[in-house]
Amino acid sequence: MSYNFNEVRAIQKAQIIPPDIIRIEADINYSIVHLTSGKKIILAKTLKQFQEMLDPQNFVRPCRSHLINTRFIKKASETKVILKNGFQLPVSRRRRIGLMTIINITNN
Repeated sequence: MSYNFNEVRAIQKAQIIPPDIIRIEADINYSIVHLTSGKKIILAKTLKQFQEMLDPQNFVRPCRSHLINTRFIKKASETKVILKNGFQLPVSRRRRIGLMTIINITNN
């Protein structure tokens, strides 16, 4: 499924396919979308808006500043998540149970 961000101001114009997203990083009222191609796209949209738009089984928010694609999780513990590209993220205490539940569902 391809999302066309018609109502989003973007620094760069692009169509984004959710499986191509590794992670989305918050930057105040902007979001930096990190893609599998290595490109970064800056969009005028908050993480909460992305979280509501994307499938909650495929995208999880381990901390306040990131939304990650569960396909790219290499290892997860109660304190941090390591992605397949080696990037490490902290896991907040509030989101720990939800993160571990989603990861266990996708691994089974």
